[in-house]
Amino acid sequence: MYRFLNFYGGIKQRLLRCVDACISSWLSDLHHKRFLFALCAGGVGYALNYFDPPVFGDTTLIFGGVFSLIVAATLGPIFGGFTAAIVFLQPLFVGQQSVVYGCFFLESVVVGLVVRRFRFRVLQATLLYWVLLGWPVILLYLDPGHQIPFPLIWVLIFKYPLNGILAAMLAAPVVNSRPLRRWLDLPMLHDADTPLRQVLFRRFGIIIALPLILLALLVGQRFDQTLLNDAKANLREDSQEVTRRVEQ
Repeated sequence: MYRFLNFYGGIKQRLLRCVDACISSWLSDLHHKRFLFALCAGGVGYALNYFDPPVFGDTTLIFGGVFSLIVAATLGPIFGGFTAAIVFLQPLFVGQQSVVYGCFFLESVVVGLVVRRFRFRVLQATLLYWVLLGWPVILLYLDPGHQIPFPLIWVLIFKYPLNGILAAMLAAPVVNSRPLRRWLDLPMLHDADTPLRQVLFRRFGIIIALPLILLALLVGQRFDQTLLNDAKANLREDSQEVTRRVEQ
């Protein structure tokens, strides 16, 4: 009996030590700078979602996804999904377009997985996601034949993929920055084995495409404002004409 109690006590102490080691390891990881970086990026992205400049027909841009893509491309799909869950916390569970924001959440997970496993760059992985998965889901969800009138339906269908690609363009310089990768203890990205044509296309392509996309968004916003002003002017003229005829 005494030997059994000693054996039981030894097992109990080993289990307690194992649990204590696991908890200590988890707490150390919890306070790790990578976790804090993902958490802070999620908070900044969540706050940035309240800055939603209109584009066309009351559609807005979402800039919080920039930070979830940064985390996904640097730390992988788990941290990227964690950050995306914070960034899109409210629209995922409260908003009416939860499927759309679910696509943005899934984007971070898929991009992190593709970048980590297949060594794609963040812009390439984002393009691949929206072409193969994100855009078809948006197309099925919005249903061009019903509910939303033309041309707003096609603005929405193309707005979400372009929003994701724009976020990837903004995230790419941050992902490739040496200070960030050095602070997160990540290996540096070297272009020595990459053909010069690809390096130039990758870097100058983003520099050229980003202003063009922003210019197109500004033109769309101005065009939408012009249509809105014309509609108000026509409505004012029609109301004045109706008032004149009633008074006669």
